[in-house]
Amino acid sequence: MCIRDSGSAAWRFQGWPQKQIPMHAKTGTAEVYGKQTTSWFTTYTKDYTVVMTISQGGTGSGASGPAVRKIYDALYGVDDKGHIDEKKALLPRPEAKLPKIESDGSIEAQPIGAGRRKP
Repeated sequence: MCIRDSGSAAWRFQGWPQKQIPMHAKTGTAEVYGKQTTSWFTTYTKDYTVVMTISQGGTGSGASGPAVRKIYDALYGVDDKGHIDEKKALLPRPEAKLPKIESDGSIEAQPIGAGRRKP
């Protein structure tokens, strides 16, 4: 489902800049007898995929939807009116390569933005 459609995720992504950052999503609710429903929400853009599950958290769009929206807003620098500010974005474009993991398990991370792909 494309976010601009009237699916179950659309209400959580009102104001999303769909023309600049096309996003697709699917919500779900899993049921287990004797327990609260489990929320799941999966999304993707051209740059990122975010999947969230909240055990016994309710519906997909009701529980996971707001958290996923906050993640995308932070990644791309989208404000509550749907405007994009790349200066406020954590990662407006994904890193081009993964950090190096040493044999002792430590991570040699690059400075943020050093390995970004060009637009």
